[in-house]
Amino acid sequence: MTALAGRLRAQQSVDARFRRLVTSGGAAWPAPGGGRTRERFEGLAEIAVQDLSLARLVEGHADAVAICAEAGRLDAAVGAMAVWASDGPEMRLEAHEVSGGWQLRGLKRFCSGSGLVDRAVVTAHAADGLRLFCVSRRGGGLRSERGEWATAALADTDTGTVRIESVVPEEAAIGEPGFYLSRPGFWHGAVGVAACWAGGARGLAERYLRRHRRDDGHALAHLGAVHAECWAMAAVLRQAADEIDADPSDRAGEAMRRALRARHVVERACLDVMARLDRVGGPRASALDGAIAQHRADLALYLQQCHGERDLEALGRALPPESS
Repeated sequence: MTALAGRLRAQQSVDARFRRLVTSGGAAWPAPGGGRTRERFEGLAEIAVQDLSLARLVEGHADAVAICAEAGRLDAAVGAMAVWASDGPEMRLEAHEVSGGWQLRGLKRFCSGSGLVDRAVVTAHAADGLRLFCVSRRGGGLRSERGEWATAALADTDTGTVRIESVVPEEAAIGEPGFYLSRPGFWHGAVGVAACWAGGARGLAERYLRRHRRDDGHALAHLGAVHAECWAMAAVLRQAADEIDADPSDRAGEAMRRALRARHVVERACLDVMARLDRVGGPRASALDGAIAQHRADLALYLQQCHGERDLEALGRALPPESS
């Protein structure tokens, strides 16, 4: 089997499992703040333990459904979904009002499930601000351009650039201008991404324990630290979930600070887990164990969704005076 054929087969397997989860209700957790946010985050983490590509697709689907629910538009949440919200130089989707609807024109990069999902919630720039639209991949006007993806990491998510040239009806608009970034759920969903990171780190640790455990003192010290890091990440996510359920509408103004705190703690713990496991397994695990090499690459790329120092600066600026 060629490498391309193997990758296509793996992608089809992820797609089949993704659709089974969606159709069976296995990805139908309550929206964040509904009283069962722990269950949502733990469910995302458990999927990520096994397969980070699958977790990335499921997290996007769950976030899209939560966005529709927050906007009072669950009627738009049909089939397997994704959120495509990345912007960048020369990668901008424009929205212009036309008779009976909206003209969408432009490019979206980092579109996970670009050839797999049925619908996507996309951000677009309109005259009155940033807007959200629900677009159907099967309705025409969407074309995937997959040639840019140069890594095997998260390749099974079928992430790529999508060119959108489409006219959508009025009802395709979701929420008011600015709704996507202003709603509390934007930050609640950001913690859900951290749950996938944490699950990915635990899955990597479990693979090392099964396949490459060593009983010398240094290796055991690293494994002990990894165990503690995984426990700490789970504790942080439980705390965040309970705080979200206690104040889902963000009356206390903590949603952004909470999300940035949780993401920073989880990101640092994941990086420490990867570094310590490298010490345990050495080059043999990374070079000769395909499952570990893939999972580690997936996690390393997924973690780059964290904005690092920019997020920490935003957190520092958002601290109340008494926290300085």
